[in-house]
Amino acid sequence: MLRFPANPTYGQVFIGARRTWVYRESFWDVMDDNDSNTVASTLTKNVITVGPVAPTGAIDSENTEFVLDHFPLTETLRVYYNGLLQKRGEIYDYTKDEKTISFLDPPHPGSTITVVYDRLSSIEVMGEVPDLDVCHCEGMAPKYHLDYLPETSSIMLYLNGLLKKINEDYTVNGNDITFTYVFPPEYFIVQVYYRVNL
Repeated sequence: MLRFPANPTYGQVFIGARRTWVYRESFWDVMDDNDSNTVASTLTKNVITVGPVAPTGAIDSENTEFVLDHFPLTETLRVYYNGLLQKRGEIYDYTKDEKTISFLDPPHPGSTITVVYDRLSSIEVMGEVPDLDVCHCEGMAPKYHLDYLPETSSIMLYLNGLLKKINEDYTVNGNDITFTYVFPPEYFIVQVYYRVNL
C-alpha cells in the first residue's frame, strides 16, 4: 500500500515502486513522461518601490553620472531634476546603463536629483530540482547545488515528496546542500522551496 505524504503542496512529486505521482488540486495524479512542469521550479518575485531618494554623484557642473543603489525593474525608473520629471533617451535628458544614470548636460550646483523606481526585494523559488554534484561517487552522501543563494531559514526540502529536516537530514553551505546520510540519488527526487533576498 502506498503511503502518500501528509499535507502535500501543489506540484509535489511522489515516486512509488512502479509509478510517479504528482499532487494536483486536492488529489494525487499519475505523472506523465511529458509532464515536465511538475518538477520545474517557478519563481514568485516580490517587488518594492524605492524613493524618492538621491542617487550617488557630485552635483558640480561637471559630473554627468549618478549611480542608483539597486537595479531598477524595466521601465519603472523615474528621474526628477529639481522636481521636474526627466525624459529618457539619447536626444532627451538622460540615458541609463544598469545602475548608472548619465545626464546629457551636467546638473548645476545647488540642484536636486531624485529617483523613484521598483526593484526586486526577494524571490520565492517553488520546487527547484537542484543539480547533483558532478563529483558524486557511490557510497558518498549526495550533494546538490541550488540555482540561487537561499535564505537558510526559508528552506523546505522534500526527498521523494517527504519533508526533510535541516541540520538533521541535510546541511546547507551557500548554494550547496549536502545530505547527512548515503542514498542512491538516481532513485530519488529532491525538490527545494526557498526564498532569495536581494
